[in-house]
Amino acid sequence: VDNGLLSVSIVTRRDSGGTGTMADAYSTALYVMGEEAAVDFWRQQGSFDMVLVTEDGRVVITAGLADRFEEVKDSGYTYETVS
Repeated sequence: VDNGLLSVSIVTRRDSGGTGTMADAYSTALYVMGEEAAVDFWRQQGSFDMVLVTEDGRVVITAGLADRFEEVKDSGYTYETVS
């Protein structure tokens, strides 16, 4: 897939019915969708968090994970939070 994404990681919430299988399926599907559609899907579902790494050097993090990430200087990545 050539859509600008390098990686998609999903964190599910057990209290919302999340499972490892769900995380794996979402990660594959959202990777294929691309960044914009993945963010739209996350906004509609809201039952998981995600981290997208883009080819242009961005790490896009959902609000539920934002406090767990710290930007590393000189890493070449910039961090963005979506809500």
